[in-house]
Amino acid sequence: MSNNIKVVVIGGGAAGILAAITAKKQFPKETVVLLERNNILGRKILITGAGRCNLTNTNLATKPEEKYNHPDFVKTTFARVGYKEIVAWFNDLGLETKEEEKNKTGKIFPVSDRADSVVNLLTAAVAEAGVEVKFGVTVKNIIKQKNGFVINLHNGDRLETVKIILAAGGSTYPALGADGSGFAIAKELGHQIVTPVPSGVSLEGKSRISQELQGLKIMVEIVVPASKNVSGITGDLLFTKYGLSGMAVLKASRPISLSMHRAHQAWAEININFMPGYNTNTATKYWLERKKKHPSREVATDWGGVFPGKFAAVFLNNLGFAPNIIWADLRETDVQKIAEALTSYPWKITATRGWNEAEFTAGGVDTTEVNPDTLESKIIPGLYLAGEVLDIDGDIGGYNLSWAWASGMVAGRLGSAK
Repeated sequence: MSNNIKVVVIGGGAAGILAAITAKKQFPKETVVLLERNNILGRKILITGAGRCNLTNTNLATKPEEKYNHPDFVKTTFARVGYKEIVAWFNDLGLETKEEEKNKTGKIFPVSDRADSVVNLLTAAVAEAGVEVKFGVTVKNIIKQKNGFVINLHNGDRLETVKIILAAGGSTYPALGADGSGFAIAKELGHQIVTPVPSGVSLEGKSRISQELQGLKIMVEIVVPASKNVSGITGDLLFTKYGLSGMAVLKASRPISLSMHRAHQAWAEININFMPGYNTNTATKYWLERKKKHPSREVATDWGGVFPGKFAAVFLNNLGFAPNIIWADLRETDVQKIAEALTSYPWKITATRGWNEAEFTAGGVDTTEVNPDTLESKIIPGLYLAGEVLDIDGDIGGYNLSWAWASGMVAGRLGSAK
């Protein structure tokens, strides 16, 4: 490997791959080296989107800042590389994309519906660009010098470089190599780290309902009372032996994880509406009309036309009603009690699941110490940061990969406007 290096990119994930390719195109005659601790590139990309790779989201085309925790910062970066540029980049790579019709959420996937299609093309692009890749290596330390950096690797190698792009990822899925080492590197160089916590994560909170309904999925609306920013999230909820999972739960998990892991709160609460779009009054009216229409029908049987599986029997029993009770045996006040529970059911959360089950990391290098136009460090000239190593996280639905692609390309330009 050459020791006359212009750029070293640390981390061969989504952000690092695009940073390396962009940097090499920016300086085609210079040496660009990509360091990756695994034996392949993009290992974590392979599991995104349930193995399908949710590349980006059409909603980023307008007001992308609304989907992230630091809106002003990401707005500046996405002004450099936005939704159109991301899709065009992948199309030019040879990847055909499509918008998923299901649920109309704007998710963009490869036409192949396979994440390995993305990784294979990215790996080929790295080689075609002429980026030097070193696998199975980790950084021991970085020493800042007057005209660049010295990078000492754990295998004893020593690299001298003019610029560094730190794209070592967050802490999610440590089994795949993302162990938070990028945070340690940034901190050693003088950056402040906002405490990383797992986000987009399932929640623990055992109850009789979750254990009896384990494996059942239901459409719900979730409200986190303690958070003004999480209200009315609609999506799937999956009952588990430890509590709750599913897309709606993952989307609602961020403020709960922050309160538990940063504020050290022992527990939190969410309210679950099992009848999205209804409130107690409208749900009461709805069930009273069904009661009037089918007075001799068992309530659980009638609910079978609305709810899945054995939800009705378990939920009614939890409220103190016999599973075989008929509508005629319920008073109007009983119906109101049921409607209130169905539309605003409090659930006590006692913990979040760990890093190996989290979709992404909330936390990282303090964005006030980074230039959003270039992603160069304000305190270490020549150091650029991209992807999850920064304190940037977005909604579920392709937004976090979008940040990785965009920030990788912007950092890879190394301060250039092109």
